[in-house]
Amino acid sequence: MITPPEVFKSLADETRARATLLIASLGELCVCELMCALDDSQPKISRHLAQLRSSG
Repeated sequence: MITPPEVFKSLADETRARATLLIASLGELCVCELMCALDDSQPKISRHLAQLRSSG
């Protein structure tokens, strides 16, 4: 089970927080959609999604 400090640590980065909000409001999104919405590169988005996935 994920603890509150782990949740806040995961969302402390602006990119991860924004991606989480987009996914929560729009549902499943592909990396290319997040790249456009967040105006970031594919490696950066993928890295942040991996961090979110590993934190639960």
